[in-house]
Amino acid sequence: MLLAGPFAVVLADTTPAAAAVTFVVNSTVDAVDAAPGNGTCATSSGACTLRAAIQEANALAGRDTVQVPAGSYVLTLPPVGENLADSGPSRSSVSDRARRR
Repeated sequence: MLLAGPFAVVLADTTPAAAAVTFVVNSTVDAVDAAPGNGTCATSSGACTLRAAIQEANALAGRDTVQVPAGSYVLTLPPVGENLADSGPSRSSVSDRARRR
């Protein structure tokens, strides 16, 4: 094949871009997301807490936004897990996890 003259090759990424999601915090309580990664910020009681919003945003691809209204947000749940990043499981589930290692 002989090509003459100016030309350009464009390679397109066919991977769909992750849609950005905005999570709106509506509770000052410190509670975990009921199902991180499902696209919905909701604790077991249905509230969107700061912790749940961050957990949800971290579980999704892309650049998400967490809108935090004015208020005091005291994080009361102790960190757990290998890198101290997980929070919120009951003491029994933490103990069960430690025994399985």
